[in-house]
Amino acid sequence: EAEEVHHIRPREFKGKDQPRNLMPLCKECHDEIHRRLDKAMEFAIASTTATMQASGRRAQTTLEGYE
Repeated sequence: EAEEVHHIRPREFKGKDQPRNLMPLCKECHDEIHRRLDKAMEFAIASTTATMQASGRRAQTTLEGYE
């Protein structure tokens, strides 16, 4: 049974509160999606930072608005 609503494109990234951007989920599934998204973002930041450092460029290691 759906207990929560997930924004497919997060509001922080201009996702709208429109039906096509919303996904009803149970709390456990919603939590799991966010755990996986957090891990993916951590990996992407680390990977990008390493690549930029190897090429001598400075990497921004924070994502404004992402929580």
